[in-house]
Amino acid sequence: DPEGAAWTAAAVSGEPRAEATDRDGTVHRFWVIDDPDALEALAVAMADRWILIADGHHRYETALAYRDELRAAGAGPGPHDRVLMGLTALDDPGLVVLPTHRLLTRWPEGADAAFASRPVDGLDALLAALAGAPEGAPAFGLITPGRLALLTGTADPALSAAGRLDVAALEREVLLPHLGADQAQLAHDEVLSYTKDASEALALVESGAIAAAF
Repeated sequence: DPEGAAWTAAAVSGEPRAEATDRDGTVHRFWVIDDPDALEALAVAMADRWILIADGHHRYETALAYRDELRAAGAGPGPHDRVLMGLTALDDPGLVVLPTHRLLTRWPEGADAAFASRPVDGLDALLAALAGAPEGAPAFGLITPGRLALLTGTADPALSAAGRLDVAALEREVLLPHLGADQAQLAHDEVLSYTKDASEALALVESGAIAAAF
């Protein structure tokens, strides 16, 4: 929604109904939209948009299965026809996506061959190299036993906004061809897990508990 049509249609104004600050210091403000005209305009603005599920694939699939199960049992319209979502415009200038580091219990040698690799000395240097990596092209920090490296790819303007995300490149160039599955399946198989702490990722690799961290 690069033109912001959905936000404009929502016509949010006035004081928020509620406000809260989370443990990371982010302030959340909540407005209620109950004007029928605004709701109709919002539905029209969203009618031809696609939605990328950034988190909650299994919850969404479970909601669909539950809905279908009740319909098959003869249930009429009800709450099972709806599912709660948080929607964010991918083009919102205020959107900041912080990293959730990927931890792998298996690491085939050479699985990073699709990317240019530059060794770095220490976690601080790796994080600094990531921060200075060119915009618009995939960039990762890779930690394997005895090795920290900045991996960079090339920009592909033919890809969608979702396809240009670093996590999409990781799945496309590393996980699918070298580990044989996407992130959801690898997480289900306990090959892939996550941490928000880069220091923890490094410590897990150094301890031998994890084979590689991105």
